[in-house]
Amino acid sequence: MEEFFEHISTRDIDLYRHRLHIVVSTNLLVSYKAHIPKGTRTQPIRAMHIVLDAQGNSMILLPFDAEPGEIAHECTHCMMHIIEEIGAGYGEEEFVCYLQGHLVELCHKALKDAKKAKKKKKELDIIVNV
Repeated sequence: MEEFFEHISTRDIDLYRHRLHIVVSTNLLVSYKAHIPKGTRTQPIRAMHIVLDAQGNSMILLPFDAEPGEIAHECTHCMMHIIEEIGAGYGEEEFVCYLQGHLVELCHKALKDAKKAKKKKKELDIIVNV
């Protein structure tokens, strides 16, 4: 069994007064239980977006092997939440597309950073155990 590892990237999306926490984890259930507010009635499947509070905080949980479609799917949930939160509509296609693209970029970077951090930890573990 693989050792548990998670990497958290927090990104402020200032224009929309939203803070997105991107958690990349080897075990989504462990991360879910550690970070999701008590009383939340959903369970993670492979990836998920969840609203943390009414102050503009949400979280995307991703596995280390997240597929592009899974990232886009969860970013769509986040984008829809932000649009609803700021009272905007979907009529402005460019606005929606730019926001979606930005969220996907944030998740892609978080995934890359998580993989680097995991590799570095593994290398340090090897050095320590020698």
